[in-house]
Amino acid sequence: MRRALFFLYCLWAQSALYGQLDTAFYLPPIPEWLDQNQEITLSTPFPDAEVVVFNSDSSYFQTVNLLQGVPQTLALSSQITNLWSTYGAISLAKAHQPMSRTALFVRSNRDIMVTQRVNHVFNQDLVTGKGTRALGTAFLAGNQTKIVAANPAPEAAMGFISVVATEPNTTVVITLPPGILNTAGTNQMTVALQAWQSYTTTIAENFQFAGASIVADKPIAVTTGGNHYKQNSGAPSQDGGFDQLVPEDLLGSEYMIARGIAPTGLDYLVVIPTVDSTEIKINGVVQGYWDRASPATITFAGNQSNVGDLAQLEASAPVYCFHITTGSNQFQPELGMSLVPPIGCTGSRAVYATRMSGLNTHLLVIVPSSGVPSLKYNGAPLTASTKTSANGLWKSIYIPDNQVTGTWSLTCQKQFHVEVIAGEGAGTGLSGFYSGFDSDLDLLDPYLNLGSSILNFPVRCSTPLPGFFSIQSCNRPVEVVRTKVVSGLATVSDINPWDTLLTVQPALGFAGEIWVRLVARDASGSMDSVLMRFPYYPEGADLLPDTVQGCPNEPASITAPFGMDQYLWSTGATTQTVAYGGYGPLVLYATSDSCAYTDTVWVVSADPLPRVLPRTILVCDSSFVAEIGEFTGVDSMAWRGPDSTRGVAVSSPTGGFSMAWDRPGEYILEKFDANGCLTYELVELKLNPPPLILQEVDCPQAWVWLQDVSLVQTFLIHEVPQALDSVSVTYPFDGVYSIYAVVEDLCGQVDTVEAQLPYFCTGRDQRWFPTAFTPNGDGKNDRYCLSSSYGGALRFAVYNRWGGLEYEGPGDSCWEPPLGTQGAFVLRVIYPEIEGYAPREEILPILALP
Repeated sequence: MRRALFFLYCLWAQSALYGQLDTAFYLPPIPEWLDQNQEITLSTPFPDAEVVVFNSDSSYFQTVNLLQGVPQTLALSSQITNLWSTYGAISLAKAHQPMSRTALFVRSNRDIMVTQRVNHVFNQDLVTGKGTRALGTAFLAGNQTKIVAANPAPEAAMGFISVVATEPNTTVVITLPPGILNTAGTNQMTVALQAWQSYTTTIAENFQFAGASIVADKPIAVTTGGNHYKQNSGAPSQDGGFDQLVPEDLLGSEYMIARGIAPTGLDYLVVIPTVDSTEIKINGVVQGYWDRASPATITFAGNQSNVGDLAQLEASAPVYCFHITTGSNQFQPELGMSLVPPIGCTGSRAVYATRMSGLNTHLLVIVPSSGVPSLKYNGAPLTASTKTSANGLWKSIYIPDNQVTGTWSLTCQKQFHVEVIAGEGAGTGLSGFYSGFDSDLDLLDPYLNLGSSILNFPVRCSTPLPGFFSIQSCNRPVEVVRTKVVSGLATVSDINPWDTLLTVQPALGFAGEIWVRLVARDASGSMDSVLMRFPYYPEGADLLPDTVQGCPNEPASITAPFGMDQYLWSTGATTQTVAYGGYGPLVLYATSDSCAYTDTVWVVSADPLPRVLPRTILVCDSSFVAEIGEFTGVDSMAWRGPDSTRGVAVSSPTGGFSMAWDRPGEYILEKFDANGCLTYELVELKLNPPPLILQEVDCPQAWVWLQDVSLVQTFLIHEVPQALDSVSVTYPFDGVYSIYAVVEDLCGQVDTVEAQLPYFCTGRDQRWFPTAFTPNGDGKNDRYCLSSSYGGALRFAVYNRWGGLEYEGPGDSCWEPPLGTQGAFVLRVIYPEIEGYAPREEILPILALP
């Protein structure tokens, strides 16, 4: 199962997207303390997603059908045998060793957002899943810095670093700051992990390990922080504070942070440089210089009344920035910790989430000043008061607990960040960013202006098909480096790889979905790819199968092609998919682009009744009564016949059913069983069928055969006898050749049939049109006659010098004017029509001589 899921990810999840929107997530386990529960919350701004959440051996496996804008939460509360913890967590006794089954993984066929919440009655915090942006090989650990030794309690207070591997034979090295040891007494740990295995090391709560190094030779995901910290203001309680990291190569050097509602001295930033001698500024004022991995603690001024105050952090090199705050307005609250995303090329345009159950929940929204007019909360413009950054480019909006609904949404045309802060008195506090951490190239859905791994286009009926996309990048220009058709029959044309347009030309005769993989690269070398979905159905294309299986009590699910502007079924339904098990055809009317479509599907029984009549019935009479036996399983029966005739089978005096038919042609029997399930049967009725000559030309051969004959007496083609009743012929010249047959029909009557064979395969013909004749009565050339390979299919007319018509007839006839006729005449020759060619005529002068 894991291999199948990983393949699904590789196929659909190549797009980088936003850090929070992705199709694959990796959640290292969090050290568990007394009575810990966890929640995994899933949401998507896109139309519906199929999501699976699982662990390394699928002993935990949950499937979720996620609707657009409707978050769903999975609860993990049961202690697992031999793990001594819930899935997604790790018991402290299992630290310092490779573990299977503890980490959780998420896969989806659409882009989603994932959060992992520790939901203990106390000590809560929130991990915002970073998706594939969590994967890397070099990290620096984040941790709170204003902490002291915790009071003795049933729950052990621990800092931790937790990692999960994604590939086999991964080596991970964790190096704590000098003088800091883990609870096993080690400063540096080297561990070998297989794919999906995790490793967690724990550190005493008053050991400050912010800036610890985590490196690996293959991609890993990392979560760091503490599970039961006591903040240093003398508060009696202890709390958790942790978040998932992004690797060093995704960090930024500029951040915008809004103050939370922690009291004086407890709302602060932990900044960890990646380069020695990094200069750090707050609102343009230099705070100092710090070396790599040396944490800087920068405290917000003010107190709870200063919520929303903006701090612009600027660094001379990339840094990690962690925000420590709370959603509790208690004087000595417990705190949470969140990794802050850099500004510029990051953020989200749509976030759907739920409030933290049981806690006061507040939102801190950070949005570009130009985006405030388009910012909407739960679909309505957000009119709360704002605070402005020192540089005037950003604003913060504080949404307090009494305005945060159970399920909430934020949307904006500009990318924004939203930090969720929550708390409950002195019991617990948490924080987490519900917005993007990605700073690389993103290809966006041009309709939603959101990152997506699939770009869906509406149905088109004319060609070529236009494709387009939007771009998010700080490093323009962006070049399309590859396009490839991965499904369907088509060719892709990208005339200018530096723009966001391309065209797709479906192959002749193709109808259906065309999938194109597009790969682009920006000036920094960052690459992204999307799948582009082009539904193409020319007018007259089949939209539905001919039949589907279903019954009235078990209706069939029938789905029309994706991407139509409008669906209308004969039942009145207007959805893409309908359930139907009824009698008679189901008709779909659909529109898209400039085309209208109509198609029909028949619902047939999954357990069909046996055939009751032969496929073909021959009757040498003017009518026929079909008799159906009693023990056929048929409960009732109706029929449809030629010329829109129809009827219902009547009960036969001998049992069973009978039907009276008096027209030759195709009949459709509709047979119902006792459950109302329908089986169709096609019958051809032949009433005194006349013999026929049929033909088909497939150049250079022409096929001719006789149908509905019992005996052939004579069969001539172009006056040449044929030995069989089905032959193929070829000719050196184009023309129309005669067919003649004397046969006995299927009822034993002798009949004569004739036909003509048009043959136009050579491009040359045989013809002789005389230019003169002598109608003088001497018996030689008194008549004007033509000769050609077209025979009587050719027509000609003769006109006198004043334009009057003298004669008109077929090409095998002759013009016989009165004896002694003399003078000049005009001959008009009209050739047989050939499908696909313009009509052909020829005008010639002819002379009547003495």
